[in-house]
This record gives sequence, C-alpha cells and structure tokens, in this order.
Amino acid sequence: MGTCYVANRAEGAAREVIGPEFISTGFVNRQLLKDRVVSTVLMPSDLTAAKLTADGAFAFGVSNELSATSDYSICQSWAAAFASHGFTAIWYQPRFSPAKGRAVAVFGDAGAWTEKPHETTSLESVVERMPGVTIVDTGKKNSFDIRDEPM
Repeated sequence: MGTCYVANRAEGAAREVIGPEFISTGFVNRQLLKDRVVSTVLMPSDLTAAKLTADGAFAFGVSNELSATSDYSICQSWAAAFASHGFTAIWYQPRFSPAKGRAVAVFGDAGAWTEKPHETTSLESVVERMPGVTIVDTGKKNSFDIRDEPM
C-alpha cells in the first residue's frame, strides 16, 4: 500500500518539504528547492476520510501527535486501522502547519501519482512568498553545521 499526502494550500505542501531544515537552522537551503514543484491535483470524489481534526476524534485516542511523529510505524498502524474500517483517507493537521493548514492522506497502491497535475508552481516561488522564511545559497552542499564559534 502507499499514501499520497495532499495539503489544502501550496504553503502547507511547501512546509512539509522545508520544515525539518527550517526548524533546525532558521532558513532554507536553495538546493533543497531546486527542480521541485508544488502541484494542484484533482482528488478522487469517492474518498471517505476520517476527520482527525474533529473534536470527537479524541474519544478514539487520536491526538495531533499522530501527524507530528516521525515514527512512521505508528502512522502505518493507524492507517491500517482506518482502512480496515472502510476509510480511504484521513483529514489531519500537517506537522509543519500550526495554524489553519489541513491535509489529506489518501490510501492506495504504492507508486507515483499517475494523474496529470491541474497546475504546477515551482517550490522556490511558493517558499519565496512565505513570510519569515529566508532562502540562502550554500553552494552545492545539501546540509551544513552551524557553530557558535569559528573553527
């Protein structure tokens, strides 16, 4: 099985890509954005999504920890449980969107999304419009260390 993650806003999709780096360094390496796009896709109309953002979800043991954990075995267990109860997706608050962001995780066959996107925008142009996010050129390195004192 596979899962396709779709945000309700371009910025939400971008945050899921840049989130780990931005949170740890305070900026985004331009190399991370290179040759990537944010796509608008048409979702299948027959989705049955478990709404993890509903007040009643708590009674089933759901917390935002489910969408914030980096332990995918927990997420996979929950996804299997939702699927076994007839859900084909979940509606949740994405890890790096603390405000109004929402996302849908659609369950299906493993592999790349085969439908043509409705439209695409470069990831860099989406991130450039995000307030408080700085993009830096760091050469060809994809990661680097920030030190308090010179070496």
